Amino acid sequence: FYYFSAGVEKAHGLKPEAILADPNLLYNTLIPEDLLYVSQKQEESARTMSVFDVQVREYSPEGNIRWTRLCSTPR
Repeated sequence: FYYFSAGVEKAHGLKPEAILADPNLLYNTLIPEDLLYVSQKQEESARTMSVFDVQVREYSPEGNIRWTRLCSTPR
């Protein structure tokens, strides 16, 4: 990752610079069963240079399970 908007802190409770230093912080918010799907879609995005755009379940900063959309563009 090269950039995270300030909205990532509101959405995930994580500071952008913390995720840039350790992307696992963001992955650790995901429901374990959704991690393989995310990994596959990221590999596909990198291979085809297409937009990465998925909807997955995650734990909110309050600990509740919710749906979230993750979207990024490969460079």
